[in-house]
Amino acid sequence: MLRKIVKFSFIFLCINLLNAYELKGYGATFAGDKVVELSNLYKLKTKNEILYFPIGSSGGIKQVLLNKADFAIVDIAFKDDSLEFIPFIKSPISISYNLPNISNLVLTPNLISKIFIGKIKFWNDKEIALLNPNLNLPNEKIIFFHRYDGSGTTFTISSFLKNNSDFWNLENSEFINFKLGIGKKGNKDLALFIKQTPYSIGYTSYYYTQNLNSAYLQYKGTISHPKDDNYPLQNYSYFIYKKNSSKKENIEKFIKFTKQNYNPKDDKLSYFD
Repeated sequence: MLRKIVKFSFIFLCINLLNAYELKGYGATFAGDKVVELSNLYKLKTKNEILYFPIGSSGGIKQVLLNKADFAIVDIAFKDDSLEFIPFIKSPISISYNLPNISNLVLTPNLISKIFIGKIKFWNDKEIALLNPNLNLPNEKIIFFHRYDGSGTTFTISSFLKNNSDFWNLENSEFINFKLGIGKKGNKDLALFIKQTPYSIGYTSYYYTQNLNSAYLQYKGTISHPKDDNYPLQNYSYFIYKKNSSKKENIEKFIKFTKQNYNPKDDKLSYFD
């Protein structure tokens, strides 16, 4: 009897493994850790494997259009009638900075633009000081970190600055040729370098700002922080995949699983419909 049970269990396991599938996805870096977490849980519960490569939204779109990926997760607004777009998660974009012994920095869209294009070069610039009279701002040169890869985070913040600043003179795009600063790949690396570099500033998903200061944003008469509900700088991500994909059913099973099992550990990421 025991042999029959063992034999049946082995056959059942083999059938499950034969029916298991693998999906490959590329895309947004800010969602990378959460996708990997959900993918591991999916494999544990279903035996199916989801491989995700956080190469940036632009790269993810290209991989899907070239049929080199089953799906992508992107945070770049665009339209393509051949693709399905399914809402995933959103995250505030933090203007993160490293100023020793200083917190509660307040910035405006105009000040952010001037810093990013090099019109404001020092932390104790009179325009920053005027908005932050209680801060002892240092006479130190600002070190600017930005993304060099195709980034939905770059697209979102550049679009925001173009629409809300009189001084933004660069394009709004996932790729921007900044005339200054130091380029980094991915949200995680950019946040890490800000953390390691005194007097630096940059933009990154709020998800990666552990032990890192995030500026308050003065916008349309209110001052808000990335943790606040009314904070205006938000990144929205979407699953995309081809409508005629032969793996559409399996992709949609995984998407449904993410909605049912998504459990954010903090308030830095959230689901949206």
